[in-house]
Amino acid sequence: MQRNPQGGSTLLTTLSAVGILTVLGFVLSQLCVEHLAVASLKASRQASLDLARSAVSQGLARLSQDGKFGTLADSPLVHVNGERPQDQGQLTFDREQAVQLGIPYSLNNLSGTSARPGSLGNSVPSGSAHLVAIGTAGGQSRRIEVTVALPVFPFAVASSGPIRAVHGVRIAGLPALPATPGALETMALVEADLASNDSSSQAVFLGPSSHVQGSVQAVGKISLDPSAQVVGSVKSNSDREAIPGQQLKQYDPMISGEDFSPVETALLGEGANRLAGRVRRAGSLEVRDGLQLDGCLLFVDGDLKVSGGLQGKGAVVVTGSLTVVGQSQFQSGNGVAILSGKDTHIEGSGPQGSFFQGLIYTQGRFSADRVTLVGSLIADDESRRSPISLSDTRVLSNPNPAVRFPLHPGGNPPPSQGPLLGTFSFRVFDKETGRNDTLQVQLHQGQGGIWVQVGPFPSEFVDDPALVLDCIVANLGAYSYQPLRPLLAPLLSSYNPDWQPPGNPPPDTVVTIDPSSFLKLEERMRVVLWREDQ
Repeated sequence: MQRNPQGGSTLLTTLSAVGILTVLGFVLSQLCVEHLAVASLKASRQASLDLARSAVSQGLARLSQDGKFGTLADSPLVHVNGERPQDQGQLTFDREQAVQLGIPYSLNNLSGTSARPGSLGNSVPSGSAHLVAIGTAGGQSRRIEVTVALPVFPFAVASSGPIRAVHGVRIAGLPALPATPGALETMALVEADLASNDSSSQAVFLGPSSHVQGSVQAVGKISLDPSAQVVGSVKSNSDREAIPGQQLKQYDPMISGEDFSPVETALLGEGANRLAGRVRRAGSLEVRDGLQLDGCLLFVDGDLKVSGGLQGKGAVVVTGSLTVVGQSQFQSGNGVAILSGKDTHIEGSGPQGSFFQGLIYTQGRFSADRVTLVGSLIADDESRRSPISLSDTRVLSNPNPAVRFPLHPGGNPPPSQGPLLGTFSFRVFDKETGRNDTLQVQLHQGQGGIWVQVGPFPSEFVDDPALVLDCIVANLGAYSYQPLRPLLAPLLSSYNPDWQPPGNPPPDTVVTIDPSSFLKLEERMRVVLWREDQ
């Protein structure tokens, strides 16, 4: 039998082709499987990232609505469901819950006073929050960490209405608050910005010899005199900025229910212009020879006029108009917040010798002439868009625009009994009645010697300190304060051998008036870090 060599070759060729095709099929199948696996992995990683993004976005939304979210025991877990039951996005501020879930914890330190350690080995500064969200899908896990902060109010001057720098106006920032007036004059100034929400053709006008060491922006047009200088950008037709707003009635002690000392007279003169504690005037008030605040929140339900300058530590809230004439020298440590419901005018004798330190907030027109304002200036008048007018004035923004002061218990001294020498309080215990009360005494320098006034005010004056014992029995009150208690300790001991000096007085309430806090939380919050793991 004769073999066909050509047929054997054909069979071999066929078998080789089948083998090659089989190998190619296996290779293609493996490539398809690997491609599907890669695609599935990529899809799972994208799904886990989307779930992490959803969780952190929900956490940010909750935080912007409630600044205490995450600091309370009942703060819930932020949980986002995926397409499959096991797919989810998670974020929690509860450390124990984070351990149980096997995820990092988030930390809300927005109201903190110092930095705190975060879950990823980082430090979370005060005034910020660190959010960590984990997304899992298809066995894949992705992490997102976000840091948000509440920056200070960014403008030296901000107004709902137009801003007019008439002549010789300088806007700049201070790198730090100097200790002396001389240091203020020689300090290298930094950038500070100006903003107007007015939409007119002259929303901002910078007149001759005006200088802004920062940027100027306005919803409307900006007009510059040829001699005016702006170091930063000049942005007309810009977006509207959030201007801080306040309800002045919230500072009224009659509404809040806080104890206060009333001002019964419409005029405070020499010896009656140093105030402490919560003080309220029902009606207009005039203060001569300057107003010194010693840890005072003064609420005037009317107009206020101050001659001789305003200084010290405290706040002045006026429902009407406010005029301050004759500012004083710069003093480190001073800081006064002015909040006015109507027009406000501040006038000095020259920007190198007349200073106002603190925060100015007005809901009407504002004008300043020949003065240096160390702090922030805010005009919030959305309905009328009243103008700001500055002439021969400097606005030097403080790196921290908030005004903080201890609210010292006390009140207003009587207007006509001479300078106040001191105010003090002590506890009195009556064994017969069991009464244990706080009594306030004020000592005044009068023409006939030392005058002693015993609270509650108003009350009689006695010119013989020995009679204060009878006044103690007759005028037990609930007023408070501090320093000259030892002067009457021997008298009280002789009156009641069981009397003991009181312990340390309770700490003063610290009042903070921060223009940044006037804004809604979502208007203040800024994302300073957004990191997604790869």
